[in-house]
Amino acid sequence: MEILQKIVVIDDDPLVARVLRSFIGMEAIEFRTGSDFLQSSANLATPFSFFVDVYLDAEEFGLDLIPTIARLWPHTPVIVMTSSRNDQLIAKALALG
Repeated sequence: MEILQKIVVIDDDPLVARVLRSFIGMEAIEFRTGSDFLQSSANLATPFSFFVDVYLDAEEFGLDLIPTIARLWPHTPVIVMTSSRNDQLIAKALALG
């Protein structure tokens, strides 16, 4: 399995991907919605890592994507991003792996 030297960023704010690209020094494959990511996931090669925002928009929740990511790319790290201080939300993210 070849691992791309790219990260996948699933976040509705394009600035986040720009900052991550700059900080990590890798190209980013960007998705603004979970729906866009899910539609493209079958054609996506194994990335270096995933960065997933918890709150994508009013109707999508980034944590809902983690089981699909874990099933398709079980050895690829997933970094969950949020500014929330909600303990239950953090516990759910940790429980998902």
